[in-house]
Amino acid sequence: MDSESSTDATSAREILHHLLSLRNPESPVLPAHKNDIPPWNPTAFRKIGFGQCGLVFTVPNQLNRVIKVARPFFNSALETDHAAHARLAAIIANRPPSPNPLRVTLPPVYAFHTPTSPFWTPQTKSCFPPAVASTGFPLPSAGLITGYIPPLPLAAREAIIALYCPEEKQEAVRKEEANADCLVRVYLGRKRKGDAPRPANFGLRNYNLCLDQMVELALPVGGYAVAMGEALAEMHFGAGMDAFDVEFVFGGRGGGLGLGDGDGGRDGGVREEGGLNGAEMWVLDFNLCSVWEWEVVVREGLEGEMVEQMVHAFFGNDPYYPRPKEEGIEGEMWRVFGEGYKRRAEELIGAMGLKCEKVPGMFLRGCEKRQEELPEGVDKVSTDPV
Repeated sequence: MDSESSTDATSAREILHHLLSLRNPESPVLPAHKNDIPPWNPTAFRKIGFGQCGLVFTVPNQLNRVIKVARPFFNSALETDHAAHARLAAIIANRPPSPNPLRVTLPPVYAFHTPTSPFWTPQTKSCFPPAVASTGFPLPSAGLITGYIPPLPLAAREAIIALYCPEEKQEAVRKEEANADCLVRVYLGRKRKGDAPRPANFGLRNYNLCLDQMVELALPVGGYAVAMGEALAEMHFGAGMDAFDVEFVFGGRGGGLGLGDGDGGRDGGVREEGGLNGAEMWVLDFNLCSVWEWEVVVREGLEGEMVEQMVHAFFGNDPYYPRPKEEGIEGEMWRVFGEGYKRRAEELIGAMGLKCEKVPGMFLRGCEKRQEELPEGVDKVSTDPV
């Protein structure tokens, strides 16, 4: 590597370290968005994401709102997404302070529309790209309106390309419009293989940032682990869900719940493309979660069944969480993850006033036992939700 390339790589690492350390005091803090829903502007929606259950669109003149539209036969999954998201929003928006300076944030949830909702006017349907209808995606469908997760700013995207994209593909990646919608998956439970080449199918939309990369960037992985542990406890004991197939991503700053800056979070100007305007860790996508009421679980003596389901969801998810290991940095991360999880779980269980205080420890021990049963190197179990 020549000196210029070495300098570029050093600069890229410094940019990502600065940005992804999160809650940087040098980043601007602007007033939060209000939780009102203005009428949709008569302009084309732009697709920014897709998944098993639906497509996600934003409106160019209303960047603080997105609508997720259900694929055929997935209306009930999107209704589940809305119910679970709303439960978690109520918990996260009112969370107490944490000894950990890093917190996971959540987009606000605004509305759920059935296919027969008055929302689906001819004007609304005309806002969708023609390709939606031409590819057999019928409208109206179920629609979920939530807050927008801003992408990481341009400087971060350029740094990721410089460090991890094959050199011969870098210019094409920069020109690809979809790569402007850059959210980075936080894989604390996976390391890259040491001799693996840079991925040939490189893209910035849902780029997987693995533990070894975060360590190389000197990022606060222990703080991330605690924040994830607290967030998982909020899903388990606050919202009463198993957290199956949820995602944790780095995105830009703007409008998230639960950061201690008032309802609606903060908007840090990430749409100013040139600079380092801050980032947050977000949790999203609840369409495959199962939900329950802890009062019923305790009354019926179903704690063991719930723990089994929670462990099932932990290992069925992508490797966001630290793995239950005993040694090295992975062992330390599992330890602090467990501490954050148990501390937040105890707060939530105490607020419920129910006799299920043993469940957090049962869950963590269940994860450790399941990890012992997995072959070396396996960080995810392919499975369907219970």
